[in-house]
Amino acid sequence: MSFEYTLTPVETALVKLPDAPANVAVSPHAWWGMTQLVLGGLLLTYLVGMVQDFQRVRDLRAEPSSLSKIIITKHEAWQRIYPRPARPTALAAADQPGTAATSHP
Repeated sequence: MSFEYTLTPVETALVKLPDAPANVAVSPHAWWGMTQLVLGGLLLTYLVGMVQDFQRVRDLRAEPSSLSKIIITKHEAWQRIYPRPARPTALAAADQPGTAATSHP
């Protein structure tokens, strides 16, 4: 069975739209006034935000550098995150050069 027979046929037709003019609930002059009010409100909001930003930036103070901050290297941080497993002292002593344990029969 072919693919065309598995789909349901769809019929399309153009609908004739009426040529009557659209009815507008508000006159174009009222739209212009409402548009001016909305744009004025947006401009006022923008200006208030600019003033608040200016006040925040003006009140910022530079923080003095603290010498008490602890600075660690990447290697030290890695060792803190992934500590080496503790080795027994007998194995640690045997691994040191010049102190190799000798066994006598």
